[in-house]
Amino acid sequence: MKTINCYTVSGSKSSLELPNLLKEKVNFGLLAQAWRVYEWKRHKELSKVKTRGEVSLSTAKIWRQKGTGRARHGSRSAPIFVGGGVAHGPKGVRRILSVSKKMAKKALLHSLSYKADKNQIFVVSGLSKIFKTKDAERLVEIIKSKENIKNRSSFCLVIKRENSGLERAFRNLENFKVLFLENLNAMDVLSSDYLIFEKGAFAVLSGKEKSLDKKEKEKEKVEIEDKKKNLYKIGKKKVIKSSKLKNKSALKRVSRKRSSK
Repeated sequence: MKTINCYTVSGSKSSLELPNLLKEKVNFGLLAQAWRVYEWKRHKELSKVKTRGEVSLSTAKIWRQKGTGRARHGSRSAPIFVGGGVAHGPKGVRRILSVSKKMAKKALLHSLSYKADKNQIFVVSGLSKIFKTKDAERLVEIIKSKENIKNRSSFCLVIKRENSGLERAFRNLENFKVLFLENLNAMDVLSSDYLIFEKGAFAVLSGKEKSLDKKEKEKEKVEIEDKKKNLYKIGKKKVIKSSKLKNKSALKRVSRKRSSK
């Protein structure tokens, strides 16, 4: 049975069973494709150069074709002249590279499986007790000493969005970045040497606990359904009332006709 090392804030060590989601066989082709897409998205590709048709120069022929002893040339905007246009330069057009949601999710799970197989994932419980950078640094040093990790290794802390206050304590540490669970992708996992999961975030990832976004969505669905039911009841009452009023008006008309006769 594959396990992950779990730590408390005080530094005591225990083991946690690895969920089945992180036991998949790693597809390196998928990881390479996802990496290329994420890397491309980080690059803006805004550079652009002017071609010979866009340079602000005269288009007149610089000298006659024959009789000068020089090489034949057209205008000064040709790429071989200083100040002329650039041949085959960047056009400033962004290419569209994308990966589907299903592939992105699969790539994330495969990258986490790869890290778990190398024992580069840790879980920490009770992180909400940490408020100062000094306490965060002490915890990281304990993990480094117990796992024999080099000082220059990079870390990525994964937390739930409702515990966003942890970012203040950890963000000033060297070679350390803090990410919310919903923002984590395969590139973040692979570019960090080690991953530290908050216990609540790891529970959400393994499917044992629902994230705050999912809970809110479920609440919204229930509220919408309740509103629909209430509107239906109100509408039904209105229909019944209107039908009763119609019946009353009809009876009055009949009674008036009889009285006139």
